[in-house]
Amino acid sequence: MSAAIEIRNLTKRFNDLTILDDISFSIDPSEFVVFLGPSGCGKSTLLRMIAGLESISDGEIWMDQDRLDVLPPGKRNVSMVFQNYALYPHMTVEDNMAFGLKNIKTEPAVIATRIKKAAEMLEMTHLLKRKPAELSGGQRQRVAIGRAIVREPKAFLFDEPLSNLDAALRGRTRIELAQLHQRVKATMIFVTHDQVEAMTLADRIVVLNNTKIEQIGTPIDIYQRPASKFVAGFVGTPAMNFISVASLERTQGATTVHIDGMKPIKTHINYEHLPDPAGTFEIGVRAEDVDVVHESESEVSGTVSFVERLGERTLLYVKLADGRMLIANTDGKSPICAQTKVHLRMNKAAIHLFDAKGRAYHGEAQ
Repeated sequence: MSAAIEIRNLTKRFNDLTILDDISFSIDPSEFVVFLGPSGCGKSTLLRMIAGLESISDGEIWMDQDRLDVLPPGKRNVSMVFQNYALYPHMTVEDNMAFGLKNIKTEPAVIATRIKKAAEMLEMTHLLKRKPAELSGGQRQRVAIGRAIVREPKAFLFDEPLSNLDAALRGRTRIELAQLHQRVKATMIFVTHDQVEAMTLADRIVVLNNTKIEQIGTPIDIYQRPASKFVAGFVGTPAMNFISVASLERTQGATTVHIDGMKPIKTHINYEHLPDPAGTFEIGVRAEDVDVVHESESEVSGTVSFVERLGERTLLYVKLADGRMLIANTDGKSPICAQTKVHLRMNKAAIHLFDAKGRAYHGEAQ
């Protein structure tokens, strides 16, 4: 069982402070949508508004044919998994999972069947008689998810559920959540500030910033074709390189970028798509699209200030002649070390332009 959810012109204000300002979007049945953004952007507030734990100032929330925001939380047919697990310490795992169903007078046989099914799905049948104090952090999170599953809701709401786990356990639990979504086929909304969680879990990502939606798209769209400089800088590790542009020139319909201290770079960006080519621009390029090359092929040279070895790849922090830093990507086995002079070239198809308002312009083929 899953549901379509529609957010219509939603606004949230605390006194004179606007948290969310007139946002609208829809979620398809069985879709896994992640709300991503920095702390304070309103993503958890938005989730709590869907759950009924936070009032709305303006707008509407719909699920299928029902208006959700006029219903009390218990009538919304959603289950929420919190960051802090919210388990009763004096109850066993089984009793924690059963508690909500008992409160709504569910038949004992139905409760037993649902708990058995959820425990098998989450591979925690052997934990049912334990209490929370006897469980690891990952096991407690699994119990919290199991408690949500037994309610058989139309939508699952996850509020940063992995943030209390260590890195290794967070990675394993992330995979378990993805597999769970494939099995239950339910609508899921997941809040996080962790871009790796967003990129690996989501069917679509809603990027929130400064009371507004910056972009909605698939993980690959968000990464490869960011709608704004904020999205480009927020999504991706390391952050995208940004370099100020001296001027732009039309070359056979495409845009050639002139940057002080570099050779001209002919991009794949259509010159006609730029509303004001004489305006202020920056280029953006990710580290994996900046290659170390021979001097004759290069667009710019610099000195390596720092080398970050990540196993499968190596990041080079290259200081250019004017003091700017450019992060380049090279092979994990690269022998390049600090203070080495290197020559760099950018992937023309992967260069983005950002205007003074942060709007993005992309190449025709990426």
